[in-house]
Amino acid sequence: MEATWFLHFALKKLLIISSDENDSKDSDEEEEADERYGTLERTRTPCVVHTLQLVVNMVKKEQAIKRLLDKVRHLVRQFRKSSVATERLLEQCGLILIKDCETRWSSSFLMLSRLLEVKDHVISVADTMGWDCLLPSEWQKVAILKDLLLPFAEHTKVLEIDTCCFSLVVPAILDLRSHLSDFSLAHARSYRDVATLAQKMSANMDLRSCS
Repeated sequence: MEATWFLHFALKKLLIISSDENDSKDSDEEEEADERYGTLERTRTPCVVHTLQLVVNMVKKEQAIKRLLDKVRHLVRQFRKSSVATERLLEQCGLILIKDCETRWSSSFLMLSRLLEVKDHVISVADTMGWDCLLPSEWQKVAILKDLLLPFAEHTKVLEIDTCCFSLVVPAILDLRSHLSDFSLAHARSYRDVATLAQKMSANMDLRSCS
């Protein structure tokens, strides 16, 4: 089934790129065609990245996950709006918290990643400020969410480069499908809601890839 999906995806993309070519072109025309191929690869790759981000944005539609992300955003906003808290955090670790943004790719991952990176310092500063922080179980789920989104962030970083070629797209898609499958199996019992989310993301990515 994996091989069939790969063949379907690869052939579809190759047919899109080569549909306007004519076998009777001479060598000069073939060089021009090669230039067009390069242009098509570069213009289509950002569309692939955009598709990946649409899949990632599904985390904001699952109510249990959305509630956790809302709590994380509230904590981040508290720090960013308070010069005192920000200064104390900088004094302790030299870093500030990152706020996610709808128009910035991988921003949810970056927000969660930074929060976990300075977790102990955030807890310490929040305590001195008299603020509520995340519960231990919520910190654990934040770490799980980060693990879920990490491969998407890594592939996005590679695929969004202007010089990125189409040959990297299919391996990236296959790697992400494998990641989502393994993730949902690994966390099916301990974090059922996140495992279910991974399954939905996989189904959504399949749907978008085959459309």
